[in-house]
Order: sequence, then C-alpha cells, then structure tokens
Amino acid sequence: AVSFPGVSKQVAFLRIPHILFFIGKHFGTGVILATAFIHLLSDAFESLQKQVVKEEYQNIGKWTGLIMYVYSMLRQLSNLPD
Repeated sequence: AVSFPGVSKQVAFLRIPHILFFIGKHFGTGVILATAFIHLLSDAFESLQKQVVKEEYQNIGKWTGLIMYVYSMLRQLSNLPD
C-alpha cells in the first residue's frame, strides 16, 4: 500500500486520476489528524487541569481543546514535503 502511488505512476493501467489522488491524500491526512487529536486530548486535559498549571496559567484549562487542535495542525504542517 505504501508503494502504490509510486507504482501507479509507472504502470499505465494502475494510473489514478490526479483529483482522486489529491482527495485520497487529504482524506488520509484528516484521518491521521483526527486520530492524533482523539488520542492526545485526554492526556492534555488531564495535564492542563493540574493545580500547578492552574496556578501558573490561570485560565488555560478552558483552552485545552483549542491548544491540542492547533498543535496537531502545526505538527501535520511541519511534516509536509517542500
């Protein structure tokens, strides 16, 4: 499955229309983002609700979801090819 995009460019009968490849690639990225977000969210809420964090950053707890979402988006953007 990993080598399919490279093979499909070389073999004519496996060639995928560009728009389908584009949509599939971005759908896969969305799945990865959603999975990372769900798996990291509970740990983030737990960590950001600790008393030490509340004392240092008064109302950060209510921003936990946004912080995790922005982090996961930046993480994915940092992995984009040049």
